[in-house]
Amino acid sequence: MTNELFPALSASVISLRPISMTATSIDGIRKQLKTQTRRTMYPQPVGTRPVQDPENALHWIGENGQRWRSAYGVPGDELWVREVWALVEPYPEVFQKYELPIARRVEKNPVALEYWRKRIIFYSDFPGKKPEQCDRGATDNKWRSPVTMPRWGARLWLKVTGIWPQQVQEISEAGALAEGIQRQALPELSGNRYHWGDPSKDRYKTAVEAYAALWDSINGKTNRWALNPWVWRVSFERIAG
Repeated sequence: MTNELFPALSASVISLRPISMTATSIDGIRKQLKTQTRRTMYPQPVGTRPVQDPENALHWIGENGQRWRSAYGVPGDELWVREVWALVEPYPEVFQKYELPIARRVEKNPVALEYWRKRIIFYSDFPGKKPEQCDRGATDNKWRSPVTMPRWGARLWLKVTGIWPQQVQEISEAGALAEGIQRQALPELSGNRYHWGDPSKDRYKTAVEAYAALWDSINGKTNRWALNPWVWRVSFERIAG
């Protein structure tokens, strides 16, 4: 793992891709609890499990001619993590003049990169607070979607170690723990001890049950656990951040 401001791509990297993460997931990665993520496949496979195209590792083939291109690459690819973020500025008089730079113009310039990185903050560092409550200077007080985060702001970098299509309910206890589910040393009177971030909230008897609750908290409106949707199971290791 490196502490470089903007880690250089290794020689074996095939591509560089973004991936959005919640504050809970980011906390789990930093605590070395989370090494997997599951993301819904679109469109959903019909029939049997898709197989990898022998001629192109990035592509997967299903029944009736269905095809998918992995949005998370192949083993060896690197992912830069998008987070909920906000703009800040220690000098209020210049805040309204902001025009965020294009990534390629600052990523190879350590001075410019450091300057701009000091002008964004992340929700995962200030959970439950508004930007104006973070004491980091002037702000428009808006937490922004991870999708809008510029690449130069990325502080967490991952390397893909495996990718596999599966249905979400195929997850094992080990897989749920690799998703960042945590185990309390002392269970509740009911025997529940597994949770997905805050032990003061609901706890569950198994890691899989806790993960199912976590899944529905994120995906419950469109791809709830009970529907057993197909997902990409992405395994990764942290290389920076």
